[in-house]
Amino acid sequence: MREEDWRTIIALHEYRNLTKAADSMYVSQPTLTKQLHRIENEFGIRVVERSNRGVSFTPEGEYLAKRARLIMDDIIETKRVLAEMSGGAEREPD
Repeated sequence: MREEDWRTIIALHEYRNLTKAADSMYVSQPTLTKQLHRIENEFGIRVVERSNRGVSFTPEGEYLAKRARLIMDDIIETKRVLAEMSGGAEREPD
């Protein structure tokens, strides 16, 4: 999955509403829905159940949302460390 997909799961889990999650990501609701369908197809699961009151996460979706937060934390930390490394002291010649 792409970083954007993990962010989609996190936003949807936070807002529990497709339109609000899409707005928070500066994408349209149909775009977010397409991303969600792609994620569901990739894993072969239903992530959410839709209703008039928003969305509720399936057990598989809850697990995926928890993993998404951990994975995004790892991505952020990796980018931070690499940025520090590339902007740090010059390496010794071999």
